[in-house]
Amino acid sequence: MLVLTVVMILAAVLAALALLGGAIGARQRAATAADLGALAAAGALPPSCAVAAGVVAGNGARLVSCTLAGSSAAVVVAVPWRRPPGLPEAFARARAGPPRIASAGGGVPGGG
Repeated sequence: MLVLTVVMILAAVLAALALLGGAIGARQRAATAADLGALAAAGALPPSCAVAAGVVAGNGARLVSCTLAGSSAAVVVAVPWRRPPGLPEAFARARAGPPRIASAGGGVPGGG
């Protein structure tokens, strides 16, 4: 009986570790797709969410939102993964474009 209990506990721990590994992998894939999508959208001439959607889809993700502001792009993507019912897809967001400029005296170190 003790051996059966130990085997059941080990099986539960292994299942939990497999679930955690799947979630981490999906999150990494989402982050990669978001980064590449934002870079593609901001780098297109003119900046384009359609370009981002193609790059994101090519990385196995779905473009949830895309916002363009001048030459900057912000995207949110979702990646499906094998998960139990009730757990969400893996999401990630990324922004690409020129650096944001702080307002005058807006907390920039050494900026006065």
